[in-house]
Amino acid sequence: MYRLISVVGLCAAFTLACGGIEDEFASASGGDPGVVKSSCDHIQGYSECGDNFDDAYLLGEDMLRTICGIVDGNFQVDTACPTANRVGACDDGVGTTNHYYSVGEMPFTTESAKADCVDDDGTWVP
Repeated sequence: MYRLISVVGLCAAFTLACGGIEDEFASASGGDPGVVKSSCDHIQGYSECGDNFDDAYLLGEDMLRTICGIVDGNFQVDTACPTANRVGACDDGVGTTNHYYSVGEMPFTTESAKADCVDDDGTWVP
């Protein structure tokens, strides 16, 4: 699952590298880059939830909603992922922090979550 979110991050990075959207993004995002703008909760099915920050919005909210729908997630604006049953998180470096949970269809342990994060070149957040 984290790989899907990483693909989103790569798309955002390519968009920035190509230039031409910086002004558009600056006027559209307007906010604290450290504040969660939305989340995609798919804890029940994949035991994961992703917090989206300003950088993730380079793709636009509609795209984030679509991606969340692909994994049967619940997209919520101005709502962070829950902390209950969380075993750790992974920062993808491009606007999304993926949280891992010990509940759901594919529960993680701290060790398996960290391994998933590191395998996908993310930064582990205990």
